[in-house]
Amino acid sequence: MGSYTKVPPFTGLIYGINRASWSLKTLSHAFEKKHGATIGISTISEYIHSQGYSFKKARKVLTSPDPEYLSKLENITKILSKLQQDEAFFSIDEYGPFSVKAQGGRTYQPRGITQTFPQWQSSKGRLILTAALELSTNQLTYFYSARKNTEELLKLLDILLINYSHCRTIYLSWDAASWHISSKLRNRVAELNLTADQSGCPVVKLAPLPLHSS
Repeated sequence: MGSYTKVPPFTGLIYGINRASWSLKTLSHAFEKKHGATIGISTISEYIHSQGYSFKKARKVLTSPDPEYLSKLENITKILSKLQQDEAFFSIDEYGPFSVKAQGGRTYQPRGITQTFPQWQSSKGRLILTAALELSTNQLTYFYSARKNTEELLKLLDILLINYSHCRTIYLSWDAASWHISSKLRNRVAELNLTADQSGCPVVKLAPLPLHSS
């Protein structure tokens, strides 16, 4: 049998350096360790750039398991690119629940006096913010509630229909939370659209986001 070299198990270290810790300085040390000669950091930098490389931080990218990801994204992009003056596009979501407690901040105080608030507090209640951001005007429509459900969304829809009654069409965009895609909500939208011509209300169109959207 011929001779062979046993390869040690991979430990994430090359030349004794963790792969997440490479820098111009560690490259210089690795070169000296392997070749027995010194090399300047500026020389290493010039060589790396001459080969078309540079140090870059890894970037986290958005992912989604939604099989209709591309079609949903294209639909939203198309709507926004052609949005008319008599149309409105709302990005809708909820924030919370969060506890009502005293928070820190900046206030005018006499010299020598510092306003304080306790680190540990009893909550004075809980709130949920339900909001719709109109993307073309950057205007926020919101209210506070005690829960997240379809009833709260229907309440928000009624407010938008009143506040944006001058619009021909309003688009509603939200994530795939169960109360966002309930049959009760979709039936309400269908009913509104059937009578939109007679009632003078805007036509409501849904533009859902892909699953796990940021």
